[in-house]
Amino acid sequence: MEVKKVRDLSLITIDDNNTMVIACDSSGSIGMKKGDVLKVSPFIVGKFAARVVLLEVICSGAQVVTIADGVCDEMNPTGEGIISGIRSELALADIKDIVLTG
Repeated sequence: MEVKKVRDLSLITIDDNNTMVIACDSSGSIGMKKGDVLKVSPFIVGKFAARVVLLEVICSGAQVVTIADGVCDEMNPTGEGIISGIRSELALADIKDIVLTG
């Protein structure tokens, strides 16, 4: 198994025909909390965090099979808003039947 980095992507060679492509984004200090620098709704945070990784993976030519949403907030209302934003981006990209975990 070979692991290499190409720009913002991690590529893990599984075998001669398969490579796992991993993209990651973070959204620290963005949201509606007291210490957040950029004030936007959790829904918008989720949309743009998802958009970054979706575009990176799609542009690499790989198929999106899962998104891990490291929410790191209370589930209601912030986490639910972030997850709703992620699901919105998935729908806009016409990506169905993937695992959303976190």
